[in-house]
Amino acid sequence: MVAAVAIPVTIFGYASWAAYHGAYREADSRLWASLGIMAEHTARVFQSIDLTFTAVDTIAGDLTDDQIRANEAALHAQLSKLEKATAAVDVITITDADGHVLVSSTMSPVPAAVNVADRDYFAAQKDHDAGSYIGEVLHPRVRQDVSDFFGVSRRRPLQNGKFTGIVAVA
Repeated sequence: MVAAVAIPVTIFGYASWAAYHGAYREADSRLWASLGIMAEHTARVFQSIDLTFTAVDTIAGDLTDDQIRANEAALHAQLSKLEKATAAVDVITITDADGHVLVSSTMSPVPAAVNVADRDYFAAQKDHDAGSYIGEVLHPRVRQDVSDFFGVSRRRPLQNGKFTGIVAVA
């Protein structure tokens, strides 16, 4: 009589254990595959951002703030075209040393009040060259039609040994 209960319970217990571990292994395998895909996608996004910085350097290069302001419409058009060609990029901006946005890929002319001096991606570059700085997730102040973002910044070339601002990509 005990065997009539113990044998089915043992078989059911083993089958449950085997099914659980099989499902766990399958989930683990799928998770690792997803992580691999995400890592590859992330690498491509940052490669696109790096190429964007290279292109902006080619476009704006060693231009002074005054030259950028004088050519804002043409620079906006070039940055806008670059932004639209790069799926990983929503906005490209060039700022002066005080954080005022000189030119943007999303608006022209840029209102004089637009300033990013309080943003971490600007502050990180102001006192020393932080290389490609990846900022924290932020909420946009100017464009409300986009979701939260993180900014990636690099210093603009120095002029007379002084900080001239940043190029930021988000």
